[in-house]
Amino acid sequence: MFDAYEGTSFRVHCPANCDSVAGTVYGSSLYRDDSPICLSAIHNGVIQASGGFILVGIESGRVTY
Repeated sequence: MFDAYEGTSFRVHCPANCDSVAGTVYGSSLYRDDSPICLSAIHNGVIQASGGFILVGIESGRVTY
């Protein structure tokens, strides 16, 4: 799905309380494309539940996450 964007990155704004969004995080430092972006950033410790900006990089899929 994201193959055309591999190697690119983009800035994302995660709003406050985005940890209340339903979804499952798959991964620990690299995340599957079906993991909610802001939940993954909170899980990784990049931002707090109060929100913030993150940089998301697109890479090819992995065998495990």
